[in-house]
Amino acid sequence: MGSSKDMLPETLSTFALFGFVTFTALALAELVFQCIEQLANRLSHESNYYWATLVFVAWVLGSINNELTVPIIMLSFAMILRGLIVGFGQILRNK
Repeated sequence: MGSSKDMLPETLSTFALFGFVTFTALALAELVFQCIEQLANRLSHESNYYWATLVFVAWVLGSINNELTVPIIMLSFAMILRGLIVGFGQILRNK
């Protein structure tokens, strides 16, 4: 049997890697969200058109290159998670 001394660094490394990947995905989702909203605001347009364009481009890229499907889906889930976190924060702030 191995000692617990050898397991702790591996467990912490795995946890740190998971946290890094999650934080990076959410930061990328926030960056995309803020870029689209700021662009729409500066051009005095509705952001719905930009979101529709982004979805269309993602759909076309996913259709052309199947290897991009997984990253597109992961970014979509990160955007959904970002929206849930922000929405939950707004609910807590309004109470």
